[in-house]
Amino acid sequence: MIWRKIQAVAWADIYQAFTDRSALLFNMVSPLAISMIIGAAFGGGSNDVDVEAAKVGVLNLDAGSAEVEQAFGDIYTQVLIEAPPEELSDFIDGKTITDEKQARQQVEDGDLDVLVVVPEDFTANAITPGRGGILRLYYNPGAGIPGDVARSIIDGMTTQINNQNIALQVGIPYASEQAARNNQAVDAAVAYVQQTSQHLREKEAITLNRVGVEGDVQEFNSLQYFGPGMAILFMTYALSNGAISILVDQRNWTMQRIWTTPSPRTVYLGGKMVGIYVTGIFQMLILMLAMIFAANVVFGSGVAVWGTDVIGIVLVLVSVVAAGAGFALVIASFAKNPDQGGSISTLVLTVSGLLGGAFLPVDDVPILGQISKLTLNRWGLDGFTTLSFDGGTVVDILPNVAVLLGMAVVFFTIALFQFGRRFRS
Repeated sequence: MIWRKIQAVAWADIYQAFTDRSALLFNMVSPLAISMIIGAAFGGGSNDVDVEAAKVGVLNLDAGSAEVEQAFGDIYTQVLIEAPPEELSDFIDGKTITDEKQARQQVEDGDLDVLVVVPEDFTANAITPGRGGILRLYYNPGAGIPGDVARSIIDGMTTQINNQNIALQVGIPYASEQAARNNQAVDAAVAYVQQTSQHLREKEAITLNRVGVEGDVQEFNSLQYFGPGMAILFMTYALSNGAISILVDQRNWTMQRIWTTPSPRTVYLGGKMVGIYVTGIFQMLILMLAMIFAANVVFGSGVAVWGTDVIGIVLVLVSVVAAGAGFALVIASFAKNPDQGGSISTLVLTVSGLLGGAFLPVDDVPILGQISKLTLNRWGLDGFTTLSFDGGTVVDILPNVAVLLGMAVVFFTIALFQFGRRFRS
């Protein structure tokens, strides 16, 4: 009989939560829309970020040297202008420069992002021990990401040319020494040096991949981060509405009329808690399915937004909703009336979401990264991203589940104590 009464109170809350159109619009549509907008902003939810090609000018004055097959300056011209590798063609818009003074003015005016000037004696000095070639690089600090990418590419090319130069400086003396002994050995040594040099030239200038511990390239989908972050945040908003309904019932004397029936007060409070928790579970499940649909059908990324370990997903889900329900009840238990409860809960939950990384990652932010561990948002979000992005299993998210369940126990205990005092007064 008591369980049926608890079910009746819980069902009333669940029915109200899913028939309130304004609440559904805010708690269901908003997090999905925000996550999809962020996903679209980051290249359709995939790890591909649209970056404008950097405007790079190359003034190649390098006269080369009789000791090398190709002038080092020609390598910059070839890679940046004439025949850029396919991986770099989207990042570099190169052109040949003939007037250094004019080109430097273009950099200053923003018409060029980066200017590479290769001096006439660059190769000759580079292969001469004790000298070293000097490459002049001019760039516009306001070029932003395209300029940074271009400079990184040029840095990578310079490193490879240095490697080639080392091979030449080591290989040529070796070939000269062998010449006195055996002409065939000379040919073999020179061929080896040329082969090594060619390999260094053809090697990609720069490769940008995020690689996991096991050496596998990981593809990051923005929905894997912002999807759970927004879902957890708006789940706490919805649960706070359920918790504040206790204050509404008290103000409207609905709660007092229920107490006139032969039922203990714990039946009413228990029914409210069950209703709030089940509402949170259903809302999270709907958002999870919607974001899976968005990632696979709308964006076509085919990535597992929530991971593939079903047991792990369920454990994080039930524990984060439990912590969220407890937290919402705590906030409501200290509010004097529904209006104050609504204002306080919105402020507290938004700050908790901000500190917990719902809007931006905070793991590497000094101090804030540690403070975020006090929020349920951080532990829930970290649990889901461990399963999805890191490919974790149940064992990996057990600490998150333990912390969230611990938070739930503490929050429910505080809420029960505070509501008990409130009802007795």
